[in-house]
Amino acid sequence: MTRVILLSSLVALILTGCGSAPTQTSSTAPKPAVDHLQTCAPGEAIIKVGSGTVCAEIADEALERTRGLSGRPSMHEDRGMLFVFPQASVITFWMKGMQIPLDIIWIRAGEVVGVSENVPVMENGTIATRKPKTPIDMALEVNAGWAQRYGVSVGDRLDIQYQ
Repeated sequence: MTRVILLSSLVALILTGCGSAPTQTSSTAPKPAVDHLQTCAPGEAIIKVGSGTVCAEIADEALERTRGLSGRPSMHEDRGMLFVFPQASVITFWMKGMQIPLDIIWIRAGEVVGVSENVPVMENGTIATRKPKTPIDMALEVNAGWAQRYGVSVGDRLDIQYQ
């Protein structure tokens, strides 16, 4: 009988020590906001322009620029692709292999020089194309409607933070 009492006491003592840590009971403490842009991977960039911010993949090699965003069935609202060119020139973009319409923000020396909004995948039965009116050294592709939603306009400066 003494063994049963000792064993019961030992089990009760062990179980008491295995309790969870006390939890905060106050619901007034604000929960920290989760910044979904913290998911930008190394080699990507956080880009602020107008009142918007995107996490962009970088296409700075010829093969990456040629492939671009083609073949993707969708793109998250806060994502995009930044095309970086070795020298400023007038470059034609085409929508070959694209499955979603885009806005293309044309950039020269860190400043918006033009915006092509709502570029469709197809136009009159052919692959849609767009080109800037002036030479560019970068272009940012984002979901169609993004540039208008965030007030992007000619003359805006970009804040680019490479990860």
